[in-house]
Amino acid sequence: MSIQHTLYRPLKEGASLAILGGGIGGLLSAAFLARARPDIKITLYESKAQCGGWIKSKLLECHDGGSEMIEKGPRTLRMHPGTLILLQAISHVDPKFSIYGLPTDSPANTKWILNKDQLMSLSVFKSPANLVRFLSSSVFRAMAMGAFNFLVYPWTRKRDPNVQDESVADFIGRRASPALGDRMGSAILHGIYAGDHKTLSARMTLRPFYGPDRLLKPAKLFTNEEFEKLYKKLFPEASTSLFDLKKFPAMFAFPQGLSGMIDVLHKHLEKSPNVEIKCNTEITRVETTIGGMLVSDSTGVSTTHNAVYSLLSYQAVSKLLPDTADRALIKDMSSVDVMVLNFSFEKPKDPKYTGFGYLIPQAEENPEQVLGVIFDSDVGRGSELISGEPYKSPSGRENVTVMMGGHYWKDGNIPSSEECVERAKKVLKRHIGLEVTDTTEYDVELHKSCIPQYAVGHLERVDQFKHIVSKETHHRVALAGMSFGRGVGISDAAVDAFLFVASQSHDPETLKLTRKIVDHYETTVRL
Repeated sequence: MSIQHTLYRPLKEGASLAILGGGIGGLLSAAFLARARPDIKITLYESKAQCGGWIKSKLLECHDGGSEMIEKGPRTLRMHPGTLILLQAISHVDPKFSIYGLPTDSPANTKWILNKDQLMSLSVFKSPANLVRFLSSSVFRAMAMGAFNFLVYPWTRKRDPNVQDESVADFIGRRASPALGDRMGSAILHGIYAGDHKTLSARMTLRPFYGPDRLLKPAKLFTNEEFEKLYKKLFPEASTSLFDLKKFPAMFAFPQGLSGMIDVLHKHLEKSPNVEIKCNTEITRVETTIGGMLVSDSTGVSTTHNAVYSLLSYQAVSKLLPDTADRALIKDMSSVDVMVLNFSFEKPKDPKYTGFGYLIPQAEENPEQVLGVIFDSDVGRGSELISGEPYKSPSGRENVTVMMGGHYWKDGNIPSSEECVERAKKVLKRHIGLEVTDTTEYDVELHKSCIPQYAVGHLERVDQFKHIVSKETHHRVALAGMSFGRGVGISDAAVDAFLFVASQSHDPETLKLTRKIVDHYETTVRL
């Protein structure tokens, strides 16, 4: 049973499609579909005044009259086929849009981790002092024990074939060592899901590594080559220059803010004759009617569409669909709250801490409940122009972002913004020597229920729920987005959008390649 099984039959000529949700996934789906199938009438519904979802860039005004671009959500994109698809789409719409890349060998690409309340570089040979610190650290001991257990794994530590899923902590503990999960696995999951490695699903969050015979070589879920081939089939006249980069960067950065992508897509869609965007329009009900799906919204209007592509959260979906849908399958799904604190300092931090930032594992004493800290200025200074026009050079200020909360606040006891600022001040001073003064600017924002938590068994429950919804709506409703799609990242949203649109092609070869890519993915994640 495929998690992308619905709406795999191309819509008929002149059909009407409702896209629910105006985040990056919804906008990209509409943009791709408007190009690939100009005959389809697309209506995109967004409950907020602006599209963009959790992508939110803003200017932080400084006391000296200047301003700094800060991100309240995602800020960089990792190298991934979905990223290349997204960037190719953006450069197609606006060739001048600035896309920067951080070279893999750049000092700004250095990752740090907290060990005994001190930063330790994961570039082990960064310096003799760092090497000594690493060899004497609990991280090294956890890795050494893990390496030994990797060797005996084939004989003593295999997963029970009756167990279809397990927590990340159990998975790493079984195949390596519990300490490695506590010291490394938990830190990585803090950075991606703001979640607890003891409850998150290994099958969902560690898909390339989960399954048989994937000890040191993760499975490839997608490749750049097959996505480039599919892109060319879907848009024969389009450029694929970003797939042909001679040297792929470690990640992509956007000095003008990720919201710039949202603006580019939104303006482009507003000019598309077959697309209508309805902001400030919350969906209140979706139900089957004669000839399609009746979509009712908060303005009191009900419109019949031939199909619905929803990127809404599980909370929203459970309220919208008919009572016959088995909500029990998703009733235990949850999301976490994250406080994002952006600081701009007049004086730079110690250059020995140059890098992308650091994460804090659950094994550390962490009274401030911080998940990690991002060194925004280092990423900006270390990036190089890849496509579009040059953007203004970074200022001399030191910008960092502190992420706080996540699973630590699952009991609902969220500190005030003032308390979070005080906690962040302590952490920044203690870990990297940055002290908040009268010249320091900062901005605080709480994101409620912003990241879904993929508990053990998530994939199977979502499969069943989507199958029921598809059957009860006569295959007219497809579910995607962070709650029902391939993951929480922007790259995951781009893959979902692209493959959905490819499935709507009338070209047999395009459909064949799309099915091949999806079938490989589905088979791999279920081994």
